[in-house]
Amino acid sequence: MRRVVIGLCFLALSAGCGPPPVSGEWVEAFDAAELGWLLSTWGPASDDRYAVGGSLTDGLIMHYDGASWTRLTGIGDPPLLNWVHGLGADDIFVVGAGGTALHFDGATWSTMETPTEENLWGVWAAAPDDVYAVGGRGAARIDATINHK
Repeated sequence: MRRVVIGLCFLALSAGCGPPPVSGEWVEAFDAAELGWLLSTWGPASDDRYAVGGSLTDGLIMHYDGASWTRLTGIGDPPLLNWVHGLGADDIFVVGAGGTALHFDGATWSTMETPTEENLWGVWAAAPDDVYAVGGRGAARIDATINHK
């Protein structure tokens, strides 16, 4: 029975009843060998993407404008940045090591105060005033943190 269901699902997708199968191969977007880690990507459009990462002491944000990737300046001097999520081109949140949180309002990156010094590993926003950041060291349950704005 399971094979029939899988077969029917595949048949339905190939007949146009769902998203088309993904085709193509992975290609390197840019040479990131000297940048450290890249840990998360998000963007409001295919020609407006962000990737975050860096090294333990040097966080970075890369931006894709539809033609090329460039390292952003004007983000201060953050440590490693772990995750990026946004609501649109003028409302983007980034979190990272040591409780780091950044916000982009469409013109300027600014540092946001958080109530923790734990590493923040993820961020998700439902609205400009409804944002969650999670993290911890992973060594003990008491290190876990969840923050809400």
